[in-house]
Amino acid sequence: GITISWLAETTGVVVSFYLMRFFFRDTAQKLIEKSNSLKSIDEASSKHGLEWMAFARALPYFPSGILTAVGAVSSMSARDYIIANLIGKFPSTALEVVIGHDVVNFQEHSQRLTILILVVGAVFFAYKKWFYKKGK
Repeated sequence: GITISWLAETTGVVVSFYLMRFFFRDTAQKLIEKSNSLKSIDEASSKHGLEWMAFARALPYFPSGILTAVGAVSSMSARDYIIANLIGKFPSTALEVVIGHDVVNFQEHSQRLTILILVVGAVFFAYKKWFYKKGK
């Protein structure tokens, strides 16, 4: 189930990426050229887009449409976008599938679901603490 969901989600965001890029990239490019801050973000996306997109895609339940739109209007290469999504979508999809399975079969898997929720909560707490510490 995880593999099917992962490939289906990745295929969906790649198709959406190409559609959005086809329809909106020219308009976005005109807006980007008028703003220095948007230019610097766009340049960063071409250099580090793969890493950022893979990280963002790994976050479970993050709005996929926003990431697809950002990738489509940026200068990130299609190759980097596809690789980032293949890498980043796997952990979040696996987590979503396991949580969904355990919720449906709660009586059989309540312990695993509880442990999974605690581990995910601890990881997010540690990340938030690390990010806050890094900011200071």
